[in-house]
Amino acid sequence: MKKVFFLLLFHSVINLCFAQNNGWDILNIGHSLTSNNKFAVGGTCLIFTEINSNKVYAFNSITGNWDSTLISTTLEWTDARADGNTAMLVNDSLAVFYSSLNNSFVELRYEGQILPTIQMFTGCSNNMGYLVSDSKFYVFDAEDSQIRSANYVQVGETPYKQVYKGDDYLCFYLSSANLNVHTLVAYSLVTKTISEYTGDNFSIFRLLEHGFIFGETSGTPYLYGGYSAYTGAFSTKSSEVYITDILHQYDLNRVYPRLCYLFTSRSGVVNDIATYYLWVYNTLVGEFDEFSYQYSYNNTHLVPSISGTGGQGIFHSTYDKDNADKVNLITYDVYSRLFTQHDFNITYDYRNTFYVGGHLISIRTENKLVFYDFICNNHEFYYSDWQPGTFPTLQSIELGNNYAAVMYYKGPGINGKTVFSYNGMTDSLKLVSFTQSNTYSGVFGSVDYSLVEFVNYTESAEHLIYSNVKDDWIVKPFPSGLLCEAKEGYYLLTETI
Repeated sequence: MKKVFFLLLFHSVINLCFAQNNGWDILNIGHSLTSNNKFAVGGTCLIFTEINSNKVYAFNSITGNWDSTLISTTLEWTDARADGNTAMLVNDSLAVFYSSLNNSFVELRYEGQILPTIQMFTGCSNNMGYLVSDSKFYVFDAEDSQIRSANYVQVGETPYKQVYKGDDYLCFYLSSANLNVHTLVAYSLVTKTISEYTGDNFSIFRLLEHGFIFGETSGTPYLYGGYSAYTGAFSTKSSEVYITDILHQYDLNRVYPRLCYLFTSRSGVVNDIATYYLWVYNTLVGEFDEFSYQYSYNNTHLVPSISGTGGQGIFHSTYDKDNADKVNLITYDVYSRLFTQHDFNITYDYRNTFYVGGHLISIRTENKLVFYDFICNNHEFYYSDWQPGTFPTLQSIELGNNYAAVMYYKGPGINGKTVFSYNGMTDSLKLVSFTQSNTYSGVFGSVDYSLVEFVNYTESAEHLIYSNVKDDWIVKPFPSGLLCEAKEGYYLLTETI
């Protein structure tokens, strides 16, 4: 539709604009089209006007109709934006928003000037439109066609600034030029409210689904915080000892949604005893959940080890030096908000490795791979056939939300490789065979499937595709003359001619 509309705007010699929705709806603007116009195309609507006209048009693909409104302005339109169910036009004194959900236009005469930067501080994000002036943050909510606004705390003459977009929230981030003072202004599409937080020395700021986290680490008290669209509020947690944030280890293309974030800290040591804290910010409830345990700090008893953030939970491991280096695994589930401890009969070794996806953890040890799904409470072990005393060479282990696709080399003197999958939902391990002469090439992964590519330089190659939805493998021959393309939802083979 966009290409057709663009063609008409600049090349048509008749008096019509039109868009398509199970047919054609025609708009007659009363004269020939010119290049002096502003327009933007969203998911279910487009907005259009001529630069010097006070009449604004919007096409709604939900209803298949054109809507229009007259705006009390003589100024030229300077910008047009659209996304999803929202569209907007802007000039130097006002903005007009359109909601395809309600077939409605709403006019905003904003205070002050739009922030003067290279990036225009106007825009749309699905069911929201926004405008940031030098004094206020304005949000248009397409669900109820209301405009809400709030003054925000200024942070200096030459601040850094950005608007971040989530599916159900917007966040205006303002930082002083020396990065010492920060203002966060967030709108929740769920609660229909605007909240603000001003703090010092944010060391991190990370977006999640339904919210985000931030942190201050310049000195005591150390502080981390989060914002949840479900509560429409900020929540913070502070400590007198240094807090570490545990960055996610998962692949962003394979894990969705991302609902939590892990922080760790340790108390001071008193009589050789310290307390270790796990803090998890959960965007579903907008709160921090905490787990702690004491340990001897003289390095002869319980020892904190590896921690990781998954999409829908976290893990943390310890090992007990007084009990043959036995490993204990602690997990957190964002839905139940429970911390659980597990014994998978693992002994500490510096060569152990930990992997995490959405709600799946895998641990590589000397004699097995451990898989645990902390949402479904399923776990399996893969006992290796590699040589004793030799850790497996994992050429690839790719974790999605609830599956792992694994390929490893068995070790010197043993021919071949092994490719298999674990699915946490079905609690199943599945192996797949392939031509021994094939050489491993690469791995592609998405939320729903993983592709393991093999190349044989003398014969036809093979591509192994694992579907998380079907919990099954497909072995696809890859003869010469074919091209392949992997996307998030599908895998495509095409023949060259």
